[in-house]
Amino acid sequence: VRARTMERMEADDLDIIARAMHSMDIDVYVSPDGNSLAMSADGYFVDDDEPEDDWWRVPRAETAEEYDDMVAFTDSVGDRGAQARLRAATTGSGAFRRFRQAVHNDPTEVGTEWGAFQDARQELRALEWLGEEHLMDQDLHAALVAKRRAVIHGVEARLGGIRDREIQQVLDLERQLQRPATRHDRRR
Repeated sequence: VRARTMERMEADDLDIIARAMHSMDIDVYVSPDGNSLAMSADGYFVDDDEPEDDWWRVPRAETAEEYDDMVAFTDSVGDRGAQARLRAATTGSGAFRRFRQAVHNDPTEVGTEWGAFQDARQELRALEWLGEEHLMDQDLHAALVAKRRAVIHGVEARLGGIRDREIQQVLDLERQLQRPATRHDRRR
């Protein structure tokens, strides 16, 4: 992959940096002015487009940070059954594999929300690093951080709403049960 000039941080660039933080397969380097990226796979740069000595190598995320993402997601789930399944999956050896399996096999909307939550948390981590190293314009940084936090809050609201919808369904059924027509209908 060739080094390329960025006029400003684009979604694809942020995605590349976030994925590099969470991958053992690729290395990404950012120029000191934050305007260029260079990538390598297995230590090989295409067309000798190697970064200069003063370029910043994107650091790897700690396993604890990735585990924290799973815990934060689990804590956001309003459905107690789904939350219990996810909490059980995050304990002990093999937690990452079990959690992915539990999320993707969950019968509620939990599985569809994990991807958006995980991406936003990883991108926030990348933005945090870019901000600490002063590799991004402060206004752009603030805007991108706010956007990712809004995604996370939206996911958390939807996850909390799963339980609310179930409670609403129970209340609706209870109201129906209080009607004389429902009570006199043996089938119902």
